[in-house]
Amino acid sequence: MPIVLLLILLSKVSHPLISNKLAYDSDADELGVNITDSITPTYANVIVLSYSNEIEKEGYALDVKNNIITLTSNDAAGMFYAAQTLSSVISGTKGRIPELRVVDAPRFRWRGMQIDVARNFHSVVDIKRLIKAMSMYKMNVLHLHLTDDEGWRLVIDGLPELTQVSLEHFWNSHI
Repeated sequence: MPIVLLLILLSKVSHPLISNKLAYDSDADELGVNITDSITPTYANVIVLSYSNEIEKEGYALDVKNNIITLTSNDAAGMFYAAQTLSSVISGTKGRIPELRVVDAPRFRWRGMQIDVARNFHSVVDIKRLIKAMSMYKMNVLHLHLTDDEGWRLVIDGLPELTQVSLEHFWNSHI
């Protein structure tokens, strides 16, 4: 059965989270997803993206009922976190999603991690893997500790002596 993605605006105020529906259409075609702005679901297995200014910043609601999944937020970050929660539910239930309601919002504005690449070098692949893991836990800040007296990790063409101390470093092509 096809998955239908409904974009529903619950406020008369236009919101960039939903108002740019046409921008999503080309990606949806590639994924085999039908996007409509109808507010009456006529399909089974529907995912509804919805905007509500009653939800806190970066917060969201996830509702699953009668084969309709509704993700509601008031900003793009909240919608992303709702999608992360839905992904977690799907992977934990082997694709059989129970009826549920999740309402969540961050307690702290900054939720993050620091990685010290000045003392302990990590590849770009490792950093990207860390960012992906952070997103699953809804962390929103990555502090890269790039420089210290143990090493300077960024190559600067006019200052080659900065990277002579450290064994490994990032080139401009990495960034």
